[in-house]
Amino acid sequence: MSSVIDNYHDIQQDMLETFIDRGQSRKLAEPTVLPNGKRIPGLKLDHPRQLALMHALVRFSHIAAQNTFTTPEIYEDTLTALGASTKDYSLASLRYDLAKLRAKGLVEKVPHSRRYYLLRPGYSVCLVFLKLFERIYAPLTAGLLSPVSADTKMHQQKRSQLDRLYPSISAWWTISTKSWTHWASKLPEDIA
Repeated sequence: MSSVIDNYHDIQQDMLETFIDRGQSRKLAEPTVLPNGKRIPGLKLDHPRQLALMHALVRFSHIAAQNTFTTPEIYEDTLTALGASTKDYSLASLRYDLAKLRAKGLVEKVPHSRRYYLLRPGYSVCLVFLKLFERIYAPLTAGLLSPVSADTKMHQQKRSQLDRLYPSISAWWTISTKSWTHWASKLPEDIA
């Protein structure tokens, strides 16, 4: 029981402070080549299936089982997080997504069993991906792609810092797109 409580405390600390460095995030995005030559795709910040699996993995229900699970145990949680049916997302698809996490050394198979173990770095990486997507990537893209028109009527002092940054990002995107279009128009046709 004390190991479960210690594990719970470690997880609570990870939730408060989770870090990965730039080099590690770059390696996570790159494909992994296994010793047998098989190439496994890298992890993507905006991949819904991967994020749903990560969401299922960081649930507290696995703590009592010493962070171990079987694929059928996390399948329902992944389906719920994904908002999909068994027809749309099969158990084989879950195993494929889990293989990507295994290739990155975030999850390992428990020897002589059908159970998997979510390693401590795996827990941290799952939390970072979920935090980045839910708190930065999704709100930022939503604000850029479909801004709320009533926001323009709000006084500048009442806007949050992130809301004040949206116009700067949008302006940068417009300028860089225009400059690329202008630059690309100068290229010979066989290159462009």
